[in-house]
Amino acid sequence: MNTLQSLITVDSDSAEEYVQQLSTVMRYTLQKREVVTLVEELKCAADYCRMLKMRYGDNLVFDHHIDHERYDNHLVLPLAVQGLIENAIKHNVISAKQPLTIYLSTDDDNHLIIKNKKQPKISEEEGTGIGLANLTERYRLQWDKKVQIFDDGNNFIVILPLVND
Repeated sequence: MNTLQSLITVDSDSAEEYVQQLSTVMRYTLQKREVVTLVEELKCAADYCRMLKMRYGDNLVFDHHIDHERYDNHLVLPLAVQGLIENAIKHNVISAKQPLTIYLSTDDDNHLIIKNKKQPKISEEEGTGIGLANLTERYRLQWDKKVQIFDDGNNFIVILPLVND
């Protein structure tokens, strides 16, 4: 909302676009579906990313390598991707000196991979891990599938199963 407030006084066209993106994301967030297709989830994530780009500009980069032909109709849990993007934003420095790139890709084994180079904030509070634990548990309950989480000190990687029902 702070981003929107600042856009209203500086750039009304961008403020209007921001409201449209926010509206789309909110509608998606309020739906009551247990699973969604990857293409639906990525569309919501793209809308969310456009909002973030208005705030961070070129200091935030999204690098997508998704095999849409193969995976668009595979299933994921709603808000999984958006939550992982939000997690990367929360825990990493984003600045002109240290732009943050978030990579989204698919592999040949029915996975969606979300990865970012770690750029820890200086005064960062240690995360509780509740969001990742909830995501992992939701995948276990829905499909008995495992979410893989890796932190090698340089990169943070989450691998989500793509389910072909």
